[in-house]
Amino acid sequence: SIRARLANALLRWTLLWGAAIGLAVWLAATHEVDELLDDTLQSSTELLGALLAQTTLTGTPSAGAGGSAERFAWQLVDRQGRLLLRSGRAPDKTWQPTPQAGFSDTPQWRLYGLALGADGRMLYAAQTDDERLEARAEVALSAVLASLAVGLLGHLSLGARVRVGL
Repeated sequence: SIRARLANALLRWTLLWGAAIGLAVWLAATHEVDELLDDTLQSSTELLGALLAQTTLTGTPSAGAGGSAERFAWQLVDRQGRLLLRSGRAPDKTWQPTPQAGFSDTPQWRLYGLALGADGRMLYAAQTDDERLEARAEVALSAVLASLAVGLLGHLSLGARVRVGL
């Protein structure tokens, strides 16, 4: 019947457009979340750097306060790349063999390095790749589900209008 053919065509178009919009939303959301996470990582590094900039460190590296609930980990290294201080979540081996400023990636970590003063110390703040993946997935999944819900409502509305029109 005409009604069945129209309903099937409408369903196919709804699924196709829902998938296309869902993919576009997913890509845009994950990109924006990455930017926000990088901005937060940079801000956290700068704040911690301001606190550590005036500190004179001697002795052996030790873990700072904090545990597995921390969202960030950090390390302070000297000019030669030796570990001076670290957070509890940070590994006891330096993330970078030679200090480098700016964003970088290592296995399992997204880093931001900030040079502290003229003495060559480098502060790294990092977030695990798992933490970043979880944040991207939560935002993108919510956005995709919302777009699919809108598509379903549109499908039901158009289907009702077709039935009434026929």
